[in-house]
Amino acid sequence: MTLSKLETLIQEQGSQASASSVLGITPSIISSLRKGTYTGNIELVLEKIEDYFKVKEQYQKIYKTKGYVKTSISESIYGLLELCQTEGGIAIACGDAGIGKTKAVFQYKKDHPNNCFVITLNPCFSSVKSVLGAVADEIGADKPKSKDGLWLSLRNKLSDGMLIIVDEAQNLNFGTIEALRSLPDTFEHEGQTLGIAFVGNPGILSYILSDRSKFAQIISRKKTTGIYTTSKIQREDIQKLFPMIADKELEIDYLWKIAKSIQGVRGTVNIFDKAIANGNYTYEGIKAIVDVLNITI
Repeated sequence: MTLSKLETLIQEQGSQASASSVLGITPSIISSLRKGTYTGNIELVLEKIEDYFKVKEQYQKIYKTKGYVKTSISESIYGLLELCQTEGGIAIACGDAGIGKTKAVFQYKKDHPNNCFVITLNPCFSSVKSVLGAVADEIGADKPKSKDGLWLSLRNKLSDGMLIIVDEAQNLNFGTIEALRSLPDTFEHEGQTLGIAFVGNPGILSYILSDRSKFAQIISRKKTTGIYTTSKIQREDIQKLFPMIADKELEIDYLWKIAKSIQGVRGTVNIFDKAIANGNYTYEGIKAIVDVLNITI
């Protein structure tokens, strides 16, 4: 039974190597298991594989609000990305946490799989080389050891009409912003377009505007900026997010209040999912979750 599940996982992942990575078991062990030639502690390996499937099966039983929902904010961000790809140059989409920025980013990538690329940063990406390397990995470019060689590799791999989206862009510093900014310039000089969209919290815009002389190149090339806050979330957005209770005025208004707090859309969805799992998604059931989690709205 376990080996049958393993075969299904390999098919779903697309390769034995990908399944191996998901399970945390070396490809050689997976290969020998499938061939029936494994000479190690087979019971221990099978137990580890079975534990993985138990966790995933339990996860599937939990109700989760799924998919991309066309809220007013996510659609505005989607439109900004579309404009950036069409016109080229720099765009900035910044806003409060949990309001749908990343959902919009990955829906856009899903809809444009051949000419849109996304890198997601974190504080570890502190150098020009690490950021350019992340872009190289995403677009399938070579990764020379030098920064200039890496930049040239990106330039040679990228082509007219592409879009690079940098998610969690508040982690960029001046050097990394400038290195990315210089890529669209070369396309513009050749009568072509490359879009770079910085998506993150308000820190990215504040950082750029904090020193206009330092960031003059960015400011002068910035085609459009979108600033999104939880206060802009519409009641209709909540109805779209939770269609099963769209006609329940009390519940929708309460969820709307939660969404406009620091919880944002993401936090509101998490609260509602917990209410569903608890078997009570009335106003009282949702409020009970808020109280148990000690959430202030």
